Amino acid sequence: MLALSEESYENMHTYAKYWKESNKHDDPELVNKIFGTANQNVATYARLSILSFFSFVEAFVNSVGYDFSLRNKDVLNPEEIEILHGTKKGRYLSLEYKIEKIPSIIRSDKKTPLILSDPQQIKEPFKTFFENIKEIRDSSVHYSPKKEAIWRKPDDWINKVKSTSKLCLEISSEFWKACYTDRKEPLYLNGLDYDKHINIARKRLQLHNDIRNVNRCV
Repeated sequence: MLALSEESYENMHTYAKYWKESNKHDDPELVNKIFGTANQNVATYARLSILSFFSFVEAFVNSVGYDFSLRNKDVLNPEEIEILHGTKKGRYLSLEYKIEKIPSIIRSDKKTPLILSDPQQIKEPFKTFFENIKEIRDSSVHYSPKKEAIWRKPDDWINKVKSTSKLCLEISSEFWKACYTDRKEPLYLNGLDYDKHINIARKRLQLHNDIRNVNRCV
């Protein structure tokens, strides 16, 4: 989704440059492509990308807790297992609570290195994640004019999605290190390496475009 956001942004500027250099300033179809469709594509992909990155963090936190519960079910008490499965007394836990509580169950020293329940103790990158990115996610899913604005300029969207993508991988990495002080980030996620993931995404998008071009020629 991030790669699609970047591609849409580049396409929009390509259209805009063509429009400025052409003699078609009054062409309503071309104007609509630039200021309508191309603009909307950037917003759509960027907003969905932010939603996806937020969902990844939540899924990752859940997976770490669930994995630990399965491997240690014989030594954990029922309350700990329930929390690791994302609930307490039958009610679903907030992401903030899980990020704060799960490491203390997993760690042998039972420390709580990430404090999110006290606004005065929340540190970066968690502060920005919950005060900003979560607000965009909530507004996108349950929109209200009183919530975070989701009507933004393309430049604002592309800057926001790029910063969010890095922030969410950083959040995931910090959570992992809070749980496992002596283990590297999971290999099945390429060690949460941003550059590896964005390169894979761009290659996937290029392959998608290559296949589409081949289909057009058939």
